Amino acid sequence: MRGQRIGGVWNAAAFVTLLAIAVLASAAPAGAARHRAEVPLGFSVKASNGYTLEVYGFDESDDEEGPSGAPGEVYIFVRKPGAAVLYLPDQRRVSNHSIEASIDGIAKIDVHYVASTAVKRRKRACSDERIRYEAGRYEGTIEFQGEQGFTDVVAPGGAGTMNFLLEIGCTDGYSENFGRKAKGARLGLGTSGEADLEGAEDDPVSRMAPTVGFEVIENRGAKRARLSASVAEDLGSVIVLRGIERKVPASWFSYRPTLATARFDPNAPGPFSGSASFRRAAGPTKNWTGDLSVDLPGRSDVPLVGPGIHAAVSRASYHPEKPYPYD
Repeated sequence: MRGQRIGGVWNAAAFVTLLAIAVLASAAPAGAARHRAEVPLGFSVKASNGYTLEVYGFDESDDEEGPSGAPGEVYIFVRKPGAAVLYLPDQRRVSNHSIEASIDGIAKIDVHYVASTAVKRRKRACSDERIRYEAGRYEGTIEFQGEQGFTDVVAPGGAGTMNFLLEIGCTDGYSENFGRKAKGARLGLGTSGEADLEGAEDDPVSRMAPTVGFEVIENRGAKRARLSASVAEDLGSVIVLRGIERKVPASWFSYRPTLATARFDPNAPGPFSGSASFRRAAGPTKNWTGDLSVDLPGRSDVPLVGPGIHAAVSRASYHPEKPYPYD
C-alpha cells in the first residue's frame, strides 16, 4: 500500500522536494496547528555538506480511520537548496510523540518529544496564515549516514519543526505555459510511459525497477533553462526518492523549431555525463537515444536513457512568480 501511494505522487511531480511535501500532506492531521499550539510532528538538525535532516512521524493509532496498533508513518527528509532525498522506511514506529525508524547502514532514529511552554509562529510560504506549535525538542538517538557520503549527522536531539505544513499546498514559485503560444520548449523523460507518450505505456517494465524523471524547459532566447532530475526506488526495506533542481545554460538543450528533433548535451563539469538525442519520427519507444546519466544525492550514474525510459518534446515556457496556494 505504501508503494502504491508513493507511486501515485511520483507520477505527478518530477522534483523530490515537491514529492515529499505532497506525501506529507496526505498524512497531516486534520486542522493541525490552526487555532492552538500543536506538538511538532518532527524535528530538524543540520547535517554535513549543507544538508538539513528532517524527520516526521505520524501516529496512525490516533486516527479514527487508522488501525489499532499500526506502526505509523515515518518520513526521513534530507535536503538543501536544489537537492533533496526522501526515505520511507519499513522499520518504523510512532507512538505517544516518540519516533523510531531504522534503515540498515543509513539511519537510526529513536527519539521522544520533550515539551516546552514556549510557542513558535511561522508564516506559510504562500499565504498570510501562521502556523503555531510548541518550541519543544526531540531527544534521543539521531544517526544518519547518506549513501556514498553525500551527508551525515550524529546528534542527541533536534528542534521540533512543522516545516512541511508551511509548504503544503503551495506552488514552487514557477509557472509553466504549454501549447502553441508558449515561446520555448520542454523535454520531459519518464519511465514506462510517464512522459505521456501514446503507445509507450505498453512497454513492459517491472514495478520494482527505478522510476526516473527529468525535465528541462527553455524560454526561447533566454540564457538559462530550468531543469530537474529525479529517481524513485523501492529497495525492499525502504522507498527512496532523490532529486535535484537547478538553472543550467540554455545551450545544453537544443531543438529544431518544428520540435521534430532535440538534444540535451551538458558540455560542462557537473552532475550530468554523456548526452542524448530525441527524434520524433523514430516512434515513442525508440525516439530517445544516447548515454546520458546523472549523479543524484547518494546515487551516482543514474541512467536517463535505456529500456522503459521515454521522452517527449513540446512547446512550453516558464516564468517565476510568487508562490500561491493550489486550488
